[in-house]
Amino acid sequence: QAQSWASRRAMFDFVVAKVPAFPVVKTHNNALADESLNMTDAWGCAAFAKRRRRVEEMRGDEAAVASIKSQVLKHRTLRELEHHAKELREEGKLRESKEVHDVWARRVQQEVD
Repeated sequence: QAQSWASRRAMFDFVVAKVPAFPVVKTHNNALADESLNMTDAWGCAAFAKRRRRVEEMRGDEAAVASIKSQVLKHRTLRELEHHAKELREEGKLRESKEVHDVWARRVQQEVD
């Protein structure tokens, strides 16, 4: 319970810093009211939904996805993972190569998203 409140309070502080006109509800003792945290939760859900919608829209734009993916594939760690998978495959370690390649593919997709 306390950790949940602390994380919600941290989110509230973040939102108030980003959105100067964000409504703040206080109790009669001038403490932060639960309604403020509820509004922050709603703001966070809306921001997440908006981002997911933009990601889905962008996935439909093949040129944009290809551009982002080409930038992502330039990351050193991803190039190293891909190289390691190829080395393993050349050594005949097909299972290990597939596992590393799967990690590489998931990381690329996460970065593109």
